Amino acid sequence: MSDPTRDVNMNVKTIRDLSKKADGTKAVAEFYDKWAEKYDEDLEKGNYEGPALCVDALFKVLPDKSALIVDCAAGTGKVGEGLAKLGFKRIDAVDISQKSLDISASKRVYERLICDSLGKHKLKGVDDGYYSGLICVGGVAAGHISHDAFSEWTRIVKKGKTYSPILGKMSDPTKDLEENIKMIRQMSKKPDGIKAVAEFYDKWAEDYDEDLEKEHYKGPALCVDALSKAMPDKSALIVDCAAGTGKAGEELAKRGYKRIDAVDISPKSLDISASKGVYERLICDSLGKHKLKGVGDGFYSGLICVGGVSAGHISQDAFPEWTRIVKKGGFMVFAVSKAVVSGDQQNEAFIETEDAISDLVQKGVWELVEKTNIPYVKSHEADLYTIRRL
Repeated sequence: MSDPTRDVNMNVKTIRDLSKKADGTKAVAEFYDKWAEKYDEDLEKGNYEGPALCVDALFKVLPDKSALIVDCAAGTGKVGEGLAKLGFKRIDAVDISQKSLDISASKRVYERLICDSLGKHKLKGVDDGYYSGLICVGGVAAGHISHDAFSEWTRIVKKGKTYSPILGKMSDPTKDLEENIKMIRQMSKKPDGIKAVAEFYDKWAEDYDEDLEKEHYKGPALCVDALSKAMPDKSALIVDCAAGTGKAGEELAKRGYKRIDAVDISPKSLDISASKGVYERLICDSLGKHKLKGVGDGFYSGLICVGGVSAGHISQDAFPEWTRIVKKGGFMVFAVSKAVVSGDQQNEAFIETEDAISDLVQKGVWELVEKTNIPYVKSHEADLYTIRRL
């Protein structure tokens, strides 16, 4: 390969396209069969660090070398080799490609090799709670393993002091960002949806800034510009809703704002936000109809929410609470990203959001100061609202 990173990404794009076909599973397996002999060499040229880093993470939480581990989307066995180097001796491999598993077998690090796809169905010959640990390096991506597999992973990993899925880094930020958001949207529908979404963001937190940076993530800077335009008082107390890892907080601090609180559903994301030293208070809570913990009426002069208003995240149900916590005359700035406007559910959520804003404006609760279209990420735009609380 002349440019390993580019060519690997091209292969991943081809696989994604193949997966959409009627016989997608078979087509993807055949593609990996053809790629198998060159796979290790191609990834080595691209400085493939994922297996080593993920194995280190598994060892940190599961130091028992006698534990039985399953390597999902094992491919040609790079992860198995990494586990063996650390002293793990009981490892099974699951992969869709028989040729890849043949290469894995030659490395003599696996007990059992299972040629099967990973999805809603039960894995061949694997009982409930069979494994003490599960590792999956980069397999969770569009065209590969989706959130449909999470239930099966939960079934095969035993309860207790165990560790399951490691999500690999994004190979294609745009597509994989959408896939992650799609997963979150599906999780949010479950009875324990809030908990599931929080756990997903906890897993994503360490890579979140890097993944969005690849997508030329302009949302935070542009939203902060809008808030600064409406509310130039740098001593104002501001709340950053769906703060995540603190990108909006950093942008506010750059412009001289010193009093900022953060609200987010993910404790791990808030830990990263805290490390940036820009927030006064961090509140781990969801955003909906209920009152935020320890926040009085009219407590904030300004509110910012970058991309949090979307299906599976924050709905218009949060607007009355936003109205309660922002003082009269204060400002709210939020972006509704079109990166996730695909499919009826999100289109419906988009319309419901616009209707809710119009209703609050008509009732004299909010004033729409400005609505603009902004370049949110590299390939998607967003609607940016500036609202004054009346």
